[in-house]
Amino acid sequence: MGQTRAPTISEMHFALEGLGLNPAKVAEGESALTSLGLELSRYFEYRAEVLNDFAESQLMNREQSPALLEDLQAKSAYPCTISGSCGRGDRQVTRYQESRC
Repeated sequence: MGQTRAPTISEMHFALEGLGLNPAKVAEGESALTSLGLELSRYFEYRAEVLNDFAESQLMNREQSPALLEDLQAKSAYPCTISGSCGRGDRQVTRYQESRC
């Protein structure tokens, strides 16, 4: 998986302009952040750190998720079916495989 990173001042400027917002509220030109810009920058850095150092390690891949689902269904005292499917005929798959469609 790719690493999440905090946006640069110019990326914040461009994104705010793209949303029709005033980028001067977060940056004075392309080099200096306002107090709001500094707070946003700190938030984005913290968010990237948490996503990269904690959340990413908690995620699973396509090979792990079907096995875990089947294991949990086998251990469950309550019947649980996954309704719906995608594809037709021999391409039909269940919801937990849907990302492969």
